[in-house]
Amino acid sequence: MIIRRLSFTLILLAFLTRVFVAVYPGRQLATPWSGGNDTPAYVALAHSLVAGQGLSYYGMPSAIRPPIYPMFLAVNLLLFGNSFPVVVRLLQFGAGILTAVVCWLIARKLWGEERALVGFAAAMALPTQIFFTGELLTECFAAFISSVFLLLIADTAIAERRNAILAGVLIGIGTLLRFNLIVLGIVFFFVLLSRVGFKRSVAPTALAAVTSLLILTPWLIRNRIAFHGSVFLSSQTGVNLAQGVLTPDGRAQRGEIETLKKTMGWVHEQIEVNSPDRLKLPDEGTLNRQTMQLIPGIWRQEGPGAPFLMLRKLGYFWLSTDQAFDTRLFSPKVRIIRACGVLFYWSVLSFAIFGWFKLKVSQPSMAAAFLIFAATVTVFHLPFVMNTRIATPFIAPLVCILCPGTLSEGHS
Repeated sequence: MIIRRLSFTLILLAFLTRVFVAVYPGRQLATPWSGGNDTPAYVALAHSLVAGQGLSYYGMPSAIRPPIYPMFLAVNLLLFGNSFPVVVRLLQFGAGILTAVVCWLIARKLWGEERALVGFAAAMALPTQIFFTGELLTECFAAFISSVFLLLIADTAIAERRNAILAGVLIGIGTLLRFNLIVLGIVFFFVLLSRVGFKRSVAPTALAAVTSLLILTPWLIRNRIAFHGSVFLSSQTGVNLAQGVLTPDGRAQRGEIETLKKTMGWVHEQIEVNSPDRLKLPDEGTLNRQTMQLIPGIWRQEGPGAPFLMLRKLGYFWLSTDQAFDTRLFSPKVRIIRACGVLFYWSVLSFAIFGWFKLKVSQPSMAAAFLIFAATVTVFHLPFVMNTRIATPFIAPLVCILCPGTLSEGHS
């Protein structure tokens, strides 16, 4: 009974905080508590779309950012003018609530009605989920897609035709929202493999692949035409691999931008602008190809430090150590707030780990599916930038779903 009351209190406080985070920034593009992010790049693409220049920076085609979010911003910009940030944040507020509802549905399936309330409270109150409500970024919608995908792999009839099609839709739309959501396709195959074996996995995997490819095809054709065959899905592969070594948490701390410029000859800030300065650098296909050629040398320079680099990146991804320790550019107040958020996340993560072990005993196939999800997503990101922002759409829903398992029926 006590936990139930605490859960309702936490849900109410989280709801009110989300309302504040969504409404307080008003028409401003950046929130007062943001530490700087990719919002200007997305908004610049939206302005290019509204101006009839397509996904481009100063008329030069771009495939660094997936198309869905800039198009979403552009539609809101057309409809609501300078008030579009208000509408976008309210829609992201709705997406965040839906994500919490999906987490509750999965938790109810795993743990029962009473304990599922704890999962809903965790999903509502997790600091990252609240924070991204106010940012003009893709995280809120990406987390919703991931949560629906987790609901899908929690279905014992995952190999059915309808689930394969749904998986393909989620993978296709997800990839056009955030390129790294393409990893859901790999997860889907491995979960099928663990549930029904290789032979029975082939057909649903192929159906999911075809469905997602149909959704991706217009984007792939556009890239082939715009970049004359030099870009397939994204033009940020090279820079992301380089940053995965040189600035592994992607936070661009003091001196790191200079390191990137010295190594690659350019940085994002120079090409994601709607100004004549963009014309000083080649097209993205050329830049990506040139940067890819540097990757082997960058890793050779890392040498014996590579294993320690990987451990640091795992800490960023799973423990949010980037938010706990790599915040020296923020004010003391902001650093304390972020550290408190990390502590709250650690408590939920701890409950989730214990919950997974309980699930392994009671529903081993479900536990295996969630482990496959976590492991595949982690390994997929190891060569690239790894931080709390990258992890949030994947890890946040998962830990909220698993954390109620720590409680016994009598404690709920």
